[in-house]
Amino acid sequence: MQAYSRETGLVLTSYGTLGSPGRSSVANEQGCVIPSVLTNPVVVFMAQALGRTPAQVMLRYFVQQGIGVIPKSVTPARIQENSQLFGWSLSEACMAALRSLDKGEAGRSFNFSSRRGFELHPEYPFPCTPHTR
Repeated sequence: MQAYSRETGLVLTSYGTLGSPGRSSVANEQGCVIPSVLTNPVVVFMAQALGRTPAQVMLRYFVQQGIGVIPKSVTPARIQENSQLFGWSLSEACMAALRSLDKGEAGRSFNFSSRRGFELHPEYPFPCTPHTR
């Protein structure tokens, strides 16, 4: 999708870039695990090494790829932190490390299979990671 967007001049926008941590109870009721990117050891280590927050690292990762991000927060301090994405960048080694965290379908946290018409989507049924303790 990223290559197609670049070729056609479209701008991808990431909604729920930070994984929508407030949705975890809803997803768990559906039997899925919401991946917690903000507590991933690689992301946390990188954030500490860079003097940034895990959220800033992940938002910068997407912005650096030309993907628009829409972080959601109601906390003024987090809103301010989330806007501090410019004037620094992630090295190619950091970008590669973050790319390696991609879980593919197992990392999909939005599952709309209960909505009418989604059974017609070419990727339906949408798999989820079974909830494990």
